[in-house]
Amino acid sequence: MIRVQRADEPATFDANVRQRGIRAVHRRLGLHVPGPGRRPTKTYARYEDIPSGKFVDEWTKALPELRALYSDRCAYTALHIEHGTGDATVDHFIPISVDRQLAYEWSNYRLACGHVNTYKRVAIPLDPFEIEDEWFELELVAYQVVPGAHTTNPLRARIKATIDTILELNKQRFITQRSEYAAAYLARHITLEHLEHKAPFVARELRRQGKLITPP
Repeated sequence: MIRVQRADEPATFDANVRQRGIRAVHRRLGLHVPGPGRRPTKTYARYEDIPSGKFVDEWTKALPELRALYSDRCAYTALHIEHGTGDATVDHFIPISVDRQLAYEWSNYRLACGHVNTYKRVAIPLDPFEIEDEWFELELVAYQVVPGAHTTNPLRARIKATIDTILELNKQRFITQRSEYAAAYLARHITLEHLEHKAPFVARELRRQGKLITPP
């Protein structure tokens, strides 16, 4: 993982996502909502009673902006999500089941590949918006993510849980992708600039560990 610079909420977000989501919630509460939209067959007395799975996925309308503002990179793996073969998703950093008030809030969204979003489920990892870069390092033989060498408990334990238990960042699919990017760069098939765009964590670790190749 690398630190991700938080992007400001797009100007269109409130109308396209937040307000539409709020209207959907109001319908779930049995309230009258003017305009198009069907009344749900089951309503709930309180906001907190609405099951997390019953929230309308208006957040998917924010996906194009998330992809554009975060350069198509998964916030957790720091790997590029391809348009043709990737599976970009809107991750609720704080799950809806934990805080329903954040279901339609830009600040709670992270761009995530589908695999890592599935692994994460309802757990809460370290936040890519808040981490420090030295907290995570990459071992350049097996290309596994490891806690930073200078981290200590209790932070180190949280880093390890984020890597191994919550996000499963050392699944073979992620290891393979990291190693392929590194191999392509080291064989001069791609430039450092291209590597930094597609896999900035790999590029940073090659640089930090003195493995950058010299220009021909």
